[in-house]
Amino acid sequence: MISSPLLFDQYSDRALLIEGVAGSGKTTLIAQEAEQCVTQGRTLLVTFSRAGRDVLQNYMRTRRLEPGANTNLHIFTIDGLAHFLLRRLGDERYVLDRNAIVTDLLPDLVSDVCQDLQDRSEQDDAVTLQAPALSTDAMEKLMSDLDYYRASLAWQAESTEEEQAAFGDGLHHPPELVRAVFLRYDALRAHWKPEASDPDDALLDPAYKPERSKGMYGFRLVSEASYDLLEALDNGAELPGSAAAYKFVLIDEFHDTTPLQLMLLSRIGRHAHRLMAVGDRYQTIFAWRGANTELVFDAFVRDFSARRVNSLTSYRFGPELATLAGELTQRTITSGVVSDTPVMYCSGNWEDAGALAPLSKQSIVCRHGPDRIRAAFSLLCHAPASIKLAWPLASTPAIGIATILYALRFPQATAQLRTLSLALRQFSSLPGCLAPDTMRELAQTGLTPGNLRMYMENWLAAREAVFAPSLKHALQLWLTTPQAPDAGAAEALQTFARQADLFRNLTTPQRLLDESLLQGWEGLLMYLQQQPMPMQAWPAVLAAVAARCSTRGGVPLLTVTEAKGHEYDHVLVYDTAETTFRSQTDAPDVERNRYYVACTRARKSLTLFRPAREPA
Repeated sequence: MISSPLLFDQYSDRALLIEGVAGSGKTTLIAQEAEQCVTQGRTLLVTFSRAGRDVLQNYMRTRRLEPGANTNLHIFTIDGLAHFLLRRLGDERYVLDRNAIVTDLLPDLVSDVCQDLQDRSEQDDAVTLQAPALSTDAMEKLMSDLDYYRASLAWQAESTEEEQAAFGDGLHHPPELVRAVFLRYDALRAHWKPEASDPDDALLDPAYKPERSKGMYGFRLVSEASYDLLEALDNGAELPGSAAAYKFVLIDEFHDTTPLQLMLLSRIGRHAHRLMAVGDRYQTIFAWRGANTELVFDAFVRDFSARRVNSLTSYRFGPELATLAGELTQRTITSGVVSDTPVMYCSGNWEDAGALAPLSKQSIVCRHGPDRIRAAFSLLCHAPASIKLAWPLASTPAIGIATILYALRFPQATAQLRTLSLALRQFSSLPGCLAPDTMRELAQTGLTPGNLRMYMENWLAAREAVFAPSLKHALQLWLTTPQAPDAGAAEALQTFARQADLFRNLTTPQRLLDESLLQGWEGLLMYLQQQPMPMQAWPAVLAAVAARCSTRGGVPLLTVTEAKGHEYDHVLVYDTAETTFRSQTDAPDVERNRYYVACTRARKSLTLFRPAREPA
């Protein structure tokens, strides 16, 4: 986007909301405006993501403006700014690693909350209990519910109706449970102390060092900093003078800003001379996380009397793709580039897709992780052998479970299984694993097939159930039933899955991990039926799969979330329907936005690929 004169020079309004499109140069515009602003006063540039922050920093460096050296230029993520200001106010909470909270702190907290709810339900028939599993997957989903509950401002609600209006249908767990865990979790955050005087480094977020080595208490994720700063301000704290003295506030990636973050930015920008927010409302694919574009855009216009300015010319792609992008979003989008970006449709196999544009030059964009796994196995089985994948297919959950089964059946095998620890962590996330913490602890040790077999036999014999009945039965049969040395791996794995009821309730899976396992399992069986091998030769399967994967020169396989914010010469969007992805589980507007983001990553060509049903 080339803006001459600058928008702050064109419009006298105090605040501007720039509604752009993919490739319209939104970050370039911010950088151009900021270059002028820093000559006139303190300028704050904020964005949602760390990647966006890094891009802004690089854009300013190309203009010979170094954030650390120029006292008028400050670049932060929104939550990073909140954390910085909390430190200025004397807040010394530890910043913990998200995974550490999910695995080490949340399960015990949830158990306590569920026990309290159980006690209440025994006294009050109106109170019902729906306790979650304590697996890593379930805890990650509950953690995302806490994020959503916080970001959507549901915690402010004064009635269940207001609460429901805030979070809509975005929760994985019942609102009563999320609310109860949220309150207990925040109480823990305020008063938590590490067991040792010096906390384990594994608990800490490596990007945020503690202020002092000892004597601190309380914790947060950096993503909770905006909430904590607002709470401090509501309790009488005042913004540091430097934060209240920004003359210019410019917000990039505004479409990803949450209602909670906008509340904080409104406080910081209250006395700013000029404000600008830049975003594309149709690039919001994080509705599950509390980003509400309509609410945030409208609130910015209302609170700052902002003028809306449309920027509907893309400098990324040509007219044909611009027309498609306009049809998807019901806007008139034009192209500012000379060459066209052809949009090609393909329903068939990889050979058909390769005839339109060479597969080796494509970046393949998939709706989400499970679709990426399906695409990867499809390429492995049906694309030319010369096509390598720039993605570690051997690290998928299905291959991890098969690796565990091989190690259990052949504990004396000498082949190195470098992914055995990862495989055990993946196995522990199966719905039938009732004691995942025990397995994860073992995965952190020097794991071998021999000691894995020993521990498995102990788990199966334990009085306290470690596995659900079906999975326990299948594992017992796997360890004790004689197998012919040349028994096929595909048949053996199919039998185990059937005995363990791995996929009994997963025909319409609700958890992405479950769907990832299902897609990977079907893909693995397809490969093993195409390339028959006995279970005893499993290390050779791992080697063959690894040989088809290469981060150097392989075909990138990306989810929409990963591709967002980037652009590629040639893009193939995997498994499409007429105007969207074939598979849809989210709200129609989220699915539309996801497809729009996928399509508009392309610069030179776009292939919309709907694979035919593939034979084994």
